Amino acid sequence: MNRRLVAHVMVMLISFMIGGFIAKQLNSNEAKTAMKGKAFSTTCAGFNKFASDVQWMLFINYAGSIKSVNKETSPVICKKLRAIIANDPSFFKAYEIGALMLSVEEPEKALEILEIGFNDKGLSSNWKIPFYAGYVLTHHFPDKETSKTLSRAEKYLKVAVSRSAGTERHVMSQLIYVKAKERKNDGSYTFSKKVVIPVTSDKQARIIALFDEWQDTQKRSSMLGSAPAPIYSSIGSENFNTLNYEEMILSLMQSAKQSESENKDVIDTISLVRSEMFKGRHLCDKCIFSFGPGEKFCSSCGATVQIYGLCPKCSLVVKGRFCSNCGTDAIPPKKMEQAEHK
Repeated sequence: MNRRLVAHVMVMLISFMIGGFIAKQLNSNEAKTAMKGKAFSTTCAGFNKFASDVQWMLFINYAGSIKSVNKETSPVICKKLRAIIANDPSFFKAYEIGALMLSVEEPEKALEILEIGFNDKGLSSNWKIPFYAGYVLTHHFPDKETSKTLSRAEKYLKVAVSRSAGTERHVMSQLIYVKAKERKNDGSYTFSKKVVIPVTSDKQARIIALFDEWQDTQKRSSMLGSAPAPIYSSIGSENFNTLNYEEMILSLMQSAKQSESENKDVIDTISLVRSEMFKGRHLCDKCIFSFGPGEKFCSSCGATVQIYGLCPKCSLVVKGRFCSNCGTDAIPPKKMEQAEHK
């Protein structure tokens, strides 16, 4: 008999055997229960993942056939999603798209789906799943303003920040949003043992939340024995080392100063934060914008500012230690010693 013919026959027999096995799996009770959200008890050549891919295609087809996600369609969506991730727990798209579909109508179900992915070891480096979980909690949960829900959201968002590469600034923004809500719920903020200020404004709460993060960076830098750096230290992540908290807070203070100038709590908060964070900055008292050496008026609001940076002899702007016009030492020995001492 021709050897080539024998080889072909053997391949066909093996194919029939494998096909029969797969067919048995598809027709078994295991396959039926898998479509209800349970995984196959055995895995053969990635059959679980193959089944998950098939289920995903069926899910996309179903999603395109419905007009909206409502009380009738959401249970079906949830059931199909559970079947997909039961067979492939690391199927990220199922968590992402599925949770977003359920988030408005069934936020609790959406969070349940995301928690499965959050606890899956295969997705331990994924930042989007905990970010979506925090977002669903703070934007779609019925009790999204309560301290309990905000605390849950903060937990997820801290993980999202720690997993992020640092370029996703909206992750940090969402965390600050949550922490600001918590400060607002607290009703007051303790700057020191003697200074406690009521928190009565959203912008004020956001300034305080950022101020807290800035303080954490100072503590971390002090512990490391290095110069203060804008590192998000409260969760030990150095991914956001490019964040400039000072500029972020300064921008918020400028906005709050303009829109809430009549709110004493806001003005007091701005004054305390400014004295703590911007000791060496020349800022306009009225609008908190920076002004330069020799300037008499703020270029932003026109208010009179305290002039600095002039030569003590000829009153021209000094660009370095010595005046470029008359050569006068702009920093006398006593002032230099005081500066070095500081």
